[in-house]
Amino acid sequence: MSTVATGAPLRASEIFARSQSARCEGDDRCHWCGAPCRGGAAGLRHDDPPPIPFVRSKSSARHPNGRFVCVACWLWRRRSVTVCYLPAGFRDRRFAPDHSWWITEHGAWGLRPESAEALYGLLLKPPTRFVLALREGACDNWLHLAVANDNPVVKADTPLHFTVNNIPHSYTAYELEQVARHQHAATPPGVAALIRLFGPPPPIAAVVPEQRGRGRPTVASRDPVDARETKRVISRSGG
Repeated sequence: MSTVATGAPLRASEIFARSQSARCEGDDRCHWCGAPCRGGAAGLRHDDPPPIPFVRSKSSARHPNGRFVCVACWLWRRRSVTVCYLPAGFRDRRFAPDHSWWITEHGAWGLRPESAEALYGLLLKPPTRFVLALREGACDNWLHLAVANDNPVVKADTPLHFTVNNIPHSYTAYELEQVARHQHAATPPGVAALIRLFGPPPPIAAVVPEQRGRGRPTVASRDPVDARETKRVISRSGG
């Protein structure tokens, strides 16, 4: 029995579980991410060190009192897995927290510098449900600290969330598109973080302004940012 309310946005761990043809289910809560998990004799015990009396815990667990873990966190912490990379290639005997990841319900792909072009293509037209968890340097990349995007509709100005070394960031498709069209444009913080890891997005052609007849221009055309562009629908749930 799931403890998550019907229609509630999915956690990053729940999206990853679906990518592995599994489900976070049960009447208990995962020690690491708080998702539903099985307890009792069928439960998977967590590997977090037990608390030490009178010492502040350094655990990053979302539900520290939980004794068990969900299937997603268990799969993530396996010591030897095959990582399939975006857009191609794979390596065996890898550890998931040592990599950057693009995750949807349909699969999970490791990211490396040569993934840049394919990744930017996805970020410009993202699905409604995805996880982007990036790693920089030697920091472990933990699934329970990743943030999920689960939107019924993604518009050009919808804030889309990701992590770098487990720290939340955000961007919008519109911001990324503007940087790709005008490489000299001011770079928002979230897009700057992406550029730091993957380089600038491939340039795309600027949109040719619409030719208008006589008369007073519309509100959208008078604004520095065209409202029609920022409210443009990019993807819909089930679309």
